[in-house]
Amino acid sequence: MNTRIDPDTYKSCERAFLRELAKTVCLVIERTALTSEEKAELGTSLTYAVAAHLSGSSFGGRVTGDEIYPKLGFWKGESDDALYFGDGSTLHEQVPSVLDELVRHFQR
Repeated sequence: MNTRIDPDTYKSCERAFLRELAKTVCLVIERTALTSEEKAELGTSLTYAVAAHLSGSSFGGRVTGDEIYPKLGFWKGESDDALYFGDGSTLHEQVPSVLDELVRHFQR
């Protein structure tokens, strides 16, 4: 597998990944008995927390005493042999706008 630095492809993949992550979080929360306001707050908090860990902006733990952080790359599947990287992950920064997109989408 080849690795490629392609910030534009990476950003597109990252946003699509976050959208699916947020949908899953919100679908699971929707099954709870919380109020609509509580569901929205929990969805935002959980999506942000997971995104922050995945993007490396939160402490990732330690291995043999060394701090570790994830480095995300994206693979487009069988039709492409490249693993795409960008200038660093901004998943956590995109949470508000992605959740706004999803709310607008489901309100239609």
